[in-house]
Amino acid sequence: EVLEGVLSILADRKRWTRDAMARDRYSRAVEENDEGACRWCLLGAGWRVNRDMFWSELEHVIVDDWYETLSRHAGPFRPQDVNDWLVYQGGGYVAMLDCLCGAIDTLRAQVAA
Repeated sequence: EVLEGVLSILADRKRWTRDAMARDRYSRAVEENDEGACRWCLLGAGWRVNRDMFWSELEHVIVDDWYETLSRHAGPFRPQDVNDWLVYQGGGYVAMLDCLCGAIDTLRAQVAA
């Protein structure tokens, strides 16, 4: 439910950012819940939707798999680094969106089982 809310925010590429939790219309870094925020990174969008539930869903469907993979490639890894790590590896927005959609599919499969 929360990850789908994140997807509804980030499905429009113009609402996505990097190197900050969120940005305003002047591209200044702001808090994810700032009333002027209009673009978010993966984590910022998750926190905007529901900070506590985002971590819960993320831990169950993404973090374990991503942590292992990203740690091999990037050294010490924190879950909040996913958005920017994908960008710096050349995947950018498309890679972030693919990972988010994959996480939603995984969560749906877990619920259905």
